[in-house]
Amino acid sequence: MPLVHALTRQKDALSPRQRRHLSAIAKFNCTLTHLPGKKNPVADTLSRIEINAVQLGLDYNQLAKEQQQDPETTAKFIWHKISRDAGNWVRSCVPCQKSKVHRHTETGPGAFHQPQRRFAHIHVDVVGPIPPSDGHRYLFTIIDRSTRRPEAIPMANATSTSCASSLLSGWISRFGIPKHITSDRGTTFISHLWTSLGQLMGTTVHHTTAYNPEANGIVERLYRTLKAALMLRCNNSTWSSQLPWVLLGLRSTPKEGLDASPAEMVFGEPLVVPGEFFPDAPSNNDISRLRNIVGKLAPCKQTYKPPDHCYIPRDLHSTKHVFLRTDAQTSPLTPPYSGPYEVIERRKKVFLRRIKCSNDWVSIDRLKPAYLQDDDPPPVRLSRAGRPLSHTSGHSR
Repeated sequence: MPLVHALTRQKDALSPRQRRHLSAIAKFNCTLTHLPGKKNPVADTLSRIEINAVQLGLDYNQLAKEQQQDPETTAKFIWHKISRDAGNWVRSCVPCQKSKVHRHTETGPGAFHQPQRRFAHIHVDVVGPIPPSDGHRYLFTIIDRSTRRPEAIPMANATSTSCASSLLSGWISRFGIPKHITSDRGTTFISHLWTSLGQLMGTTVHHTTAYNPEANGIVERLYRTLKAALMLRCNNSTWSSQLPWVLLGLRSTPKEGLDASPAEMVFGEPLVVPGEFFPDAPSNNDISRLRNIVGKLAPCKQTYKPPDHCYIPRDLHSTKHVFLRTDAQTSPLTPPYSGPYEVIERRKKVFLRRIKCSNDWVSIDRLKPAYLQDDDPPPVRLSRAGRPLSHTSGHSR
């Protein structure tokens, strides 16, 4: 027997690996006995290279066919489509979906319906708090979608009353009542006073979705230019005196892709700014000429550039539940997504989801599809009164 011979031969004839193997075998207290192959058919058969040499008289193909037709064997020992089911089970892990970020949804900018007349659709927002100047710490900013005319009105505070008063005195008194007003979800713009003001004027008030400044990007982009111009011209305490000159520059600057300035879109000709020592002499038919020019002005067209790449998950428009990305500041080790939440209604850029017994529109840029088991619906946390509040953190797997 080779093993018996190896244990009794000289150690110098063995390699280091063989010595280690034999040393491990020698630790066992056993007796090695030689048994001929005829008396040990099982070990002798398994030691052969070709096991087909053993003829048991069975038809293996017929045996496999009968096993597939046997319901008891199929139920206990055969799992059809195991790879697909295992993949779906792993993909349906709720804690994993909430914690892992593969790729965020990116849909790119959307398109607004262009107004049919000037000053029909305005975008508003509040800037501040900023360093005080002459008792003012906030700016109520307005921009018209048709003419791109910007307006910034200083305010002492950002209450609903101050914003409504600034809108009436700084815009409506000059350009009339707009048909649409778009704002974010600040406390000023969701108050009862602001909503009642819109109803009184017959104006439709639109609110952007949460954590989605791109929906009000025309006024958000104005902030960057406005703040940069104020920082360039003055210090922190004199910005209110320099604000009119900054607005004059913004209104006189031609817009990219329009070949016209906001002042030309409003008045029909450029404004006379400091530095123009020889303005054009007025003529007798200025009113007729201005009416002819202004009548030919069309609302501003979309000037944004299409995104280089967009990404929308394949199952986002068909899934029944979604996860919501948390864009607010959170503590460490907090999952970047919350949910799952039920989808009530779908649109091109927003989904209506159910949360805390109410429905809320959310931008699809913050969503990703939730893969759940059909027999394992998302759990619901109940209040003391038995009402559903929100979904819990995950499933018990």
